[in-house]
Amino acid sequence: MFYQVAQAISEVLPAGDREKPWLQGMLHGRSRGGARSAPTQLDQGGEG
Repeated sequence: MFYQVAQAISEVLPAGDREKPWLQGMLHGRSRGGARSAPTQLDQGGEG
């Protein structure tokens, strides 16, 4: 439900709105399996 609301808000925000890229990035991350889908070097204690 949260992501459906976020998607709807993202669709109606104007192109220059500063929140739109944040919402789109969050939604894109979810469509890729989320930010935690694969460990990174930071997750493993590396520099990144």
